[in-house]
Amino acid sequence: MSSRNEGGSPGAEEPAGLTYDTWASGFALQGGPLDDDDGDQLLNFFEFLHGSSPVDSSDAPRPVASVQSLEIDGATSDYLTLTFNENSGIRGSLIIEVSTDLKNWSSDSSLTEIVSEIDNGNGISTVTIRLASPIGADQ
Repeated sequence: MSSRNEGGSPGAEEPAGLTYDTWASGFALQGGPLDDDDGDQLLNFFEFLHGSSPVDSSDAPRPVASVQSLEIDGATSDYLTLTFNENSGIRGSLIIEVSTDLKNWSSDSSLTEIVSEIDNGNGISTVTIRLASPIGADQ
């Protein structure tokens, strides 16, 4: 028995999804994951994660932060939200980190909640997350 993936494990379940290398070869990238082939200030690897084109600077993903009034458990409050595109069929994922002082960051999933995840029908999902706690008057 052999593995279908280089470096895989024969007889073991292998991760599904498009790898960065396969994705990059489809664009004939000159640089690596830490390069910016289209000069849009985003690393090729971030373009992979967001599902944007690494060779078209006008296709750069632009996450949007906003304050939204949301009803949660019967109470309406203002929440900080973040909306972004995510490439759905890849071996990789985006992780949201939260900070109260911009020095110490946490990726604890209890700090955020998914508001919506919309399948755009092209392998890209538009995801909106919110902070778990509403914003206060002092924030």
